[in-house]
Amino acid sequence: QMLDSSLFYFNKVVKISNEFFGNENIVEASAYHLLAVTWNRNGDIKKSIEYFQKSLEIKSKRLDEKDPDIAKTLNGLGGVYFKTGSFKQSIYYLEKALKIRLSNGNKNLIGDCYNNLASAYKNYGNINKAYESYLRALDSKISYSGKSNIAIPTIYQNIGLLLISKGDLREALNFLNKSLMIRENLPTKNKIEIAKSYGSLGLLMNMTGDYTKALEYYKAAIRNIKEELKKDNYLTATFYHNCLLYTSPS
Repeated sequence: QMLDSSLFYFNKVVKISNEFFGNENIVEASAYHLLAVTWNRNGDIKKSIEYFQKSLEIKSKRLDEKDPDIAKTLNGLGGVYFKTGSFKQSIYYLEKALKIRLSNGNKNLIGDCYNNLASAYKNYGNINKAYESYLRALDSKISYSGKSNIAIPTIYQNIGLLLISKGDLREALNFLNKSLMIRENLPTKNKIEIAKSYGSLGLLMNMTGDYTKALEYYKAAIRNIKEELKKDNYLTATFYHNCLLYTSPS
């Protein structure tokens, strides 16, 4: 029903905007972008890409090449290709979006772009580029709003997990502890996110061979989730399983 409503409004926008502004106008381009987002949320990736591409085509004709609205659609395409597992294509569009955002200077959006690129590089197997991009995302976000930005502890956690995969466990511990500290000191605590930090620390302690500490962190993760939700969820199942590993004879 929501999709039907979106299609109805989209067709109205295109028809009326074409009457007043001619074919391939900016209002139409925006409508294509919005419907691309809707298709993506409804799981029709092929349609989402088609509509993002149409939006980009119109915007590229009507706007300056450094217009932030073009970057917005490029970023959307990068996200959709990431979702399909087409990481090389995702990187292509995200890098183009980043180039525009760097020229515009909005630190928050630059941080978002670096963060998205880091995830794409990581999944593509380019760990060094992922690490570099996460650090730049972190720097941009801190420059924009200080360490109170809710995205920052997630970036710290992602860097920590990346460092675990590189085998740099000492530095990973530093980043994961920062993630946990910020999450525990935010004005509005999100205990699910705190649990994720504890879970990551549990993983790290497992890698170091400190199973007693790993068990402690997994128990803390479970406690935070149950305090927040008043019940178990898929994360507690994972953490209970990990606890079982440390309490059962091999």
